[in-house]
Amino acid sequence: MTSTIEAIKAKIDVVEEIGLVVALQKSGKAFKGLCPFHNERTPSFYVFEESQTWHCFGCNEGGDVFTFVQKQQGLEFWDALLYLAEKTGVPVEEQGGRDPEVERETSAAKERLRKLNEDALLWFHQMLLRSKDAAEARAYLQSRGISSESVIVFGLGYAPDSWDGLSRYLLGQGYTERELVNGGLAREREGLLGGIKAGGEGVSGGVYDYFRKRIIFPIRDMRGRVIGFGGRILGEGQPKYLNSPQTLLFEKNSVLYALDMARDAIKLAKQVIIVEGYVDAVIAHQYGTKQTVACIGSAITEKHIAQIKKLTKQVTLALDPDAAGASATEHGIQ
Repeated sequence: MTSTIEAIKAKIDVVEEIGLVVALQKSGKAFKGLCPFHNERTPSFYVFEESQTWHCFGCNEGGDVFTFVQKQQGLEFWDALLYLAEKTGVPVEEQGGRDPEVERETSAAKERLRKLNEDALLWFHQMLLRSKDAAEARAYLQSRGISSESVIVFGLGYAPDSWDGLSRYLLGQGYTERELVNGGLAREREGLLGGIKAGGEGVSGGVYDYFRKRIIFPIRDMRGRVIGFGGRILGEGQPKYLNSPQTLLFEKNSVLYALDMARDAIKLAKQVIIVEGYVDAVIAHQYGTKQTVACIGSAITEKHIAQIKKLTKQVTLALDPDAAGASATEHGIQ
């Protein structure tokens, strides 16, 4: 582990890394800028090239490139290590007690799943923007006051009312049916579905799309990578909201929607606002309240709080004013 840390430090310059998020100016042997961790008008945040460290004389925070990435991105040390290792191309030693071969396979599977999600996102997004079938979806978003810019920024999409539109596209991109099912984008056929015989290896073989006739909200991790999707039904149908099933990347009760986009605003405002739905979060961001996130489902969990408390201690609950929202608010306060 120590050798991995040293190898990463040898390949990364703390001035360059911090300079990506803080405007730095040369000041003697150091570089100075406005601290990203507290509000200030006069720079008291210094980065020292020789020692590869940083220190803020205003809030007394400091450390090396690892502590900066941890604090700035709200990551645990291990996640910061993986982030910097990926950036520098340094192979990571496995954590004690884990089988290196299993770790490598899991890591490769996660990477493949991220690529699958990105390809699905592009397809959903293009469907919403260009498909004739998406006219109702575009009208719905407009009726909710969501701007074209928000559609682009949040990467909103549309799953058409067809059994296997996405599946056929992804199979054509070289993914397997097993990958689609494991990634939560398709289900295995059972019996006769829409007049298509199960088990036959037709164009999309033995799978059908998980999301159909739904507006799609991509769900991202803290680093902005797509880990799953939420889909709102158009017209009648149940459930009203359908989320990706649990996968290698996605666990519903530990993810906060839009946290990747809200992170910096939460730190700046020293507050997080938690709303109940995807649309509520998008609208809040659209009108400038960017410290807003949504819980996926109405329950706030300890895993949510563990992520939030790295960024702020002040939590404002703005859940729906109905019985479920009131119950979730009481539970959340506890």
